[in-house]
Amino acid sequence: MAEQAAVLLRQTEGRKDELVTLISSLEPSRLDAENWLRLNRDAWGIEKRFASAIGYLPQRRPLPGP
Repeated sequence: MAEQAAVLLRQTEGRKDELVTLISSLEPSRLDAENWLRLNRDAWGIEKRFASAIGYLPQRRPLPGP
């Protein structure tokens, strides 16, 4: 059962803002907002490094001109 839920506006330079929903079964006394955000950032960093290692990151290509 969910003990906490949060909505996070993820803003990254050079990318479109992204609205993310976080849900946790940990009580607030065991997972405060600061640590929850740190864990979320760490998880995305791990995923990005893994995707990069297997060559999965999409390549940015310029849009075709008129």
